[in-house]
Amino acid sequence: MERKWPESARWTENDISERSYRNRERIDASIARAMSYLTDPEKKKRIGVRLCVRCYYSGGTMAGQAFTSWNCRVCLKDQINWPNTNPPLACNPCAEKYKICKECGADIYMRVRRNNTQQLQAQAGLTNEKE
Repeated sequence: MERKWPESARWTENDISERSYRNRERIDASIARAMSYLTDPEKKKRIGVRLCVRCYYSGGTMAGQAFTSWNCRVCLKDQINWPNTNPPLACNPCAEKYKICKECGADIYMRVRRNNTQQLQAQAGLTNEKE
């Protein structure tokens, strides 16, 4: 089946200008976001709300508008209902204790940690050690 565009759909100079303007806005926003990742201008505020650089500066995520029951993936304790369908990974006390982002679980200072899985599990009382 061949599709033919009507005359009213013809691409014009105005369409080119608008598309160029929107793309330039997107590029500028991407550059500004990248600079925020690199310079971390609101570091104290970001640490205070327990988020890593990516989660803090990347903006919001899509979520539905419904209260969601959730539990912390670190301590596994049930939490109060979250006001949308995108609950955090960790509760505030666990995010503070382990210095992790409450949204994604990364190190809050973006350090790459080595061989600490067993240590975290032991601290949480989740190890399967044979006695």
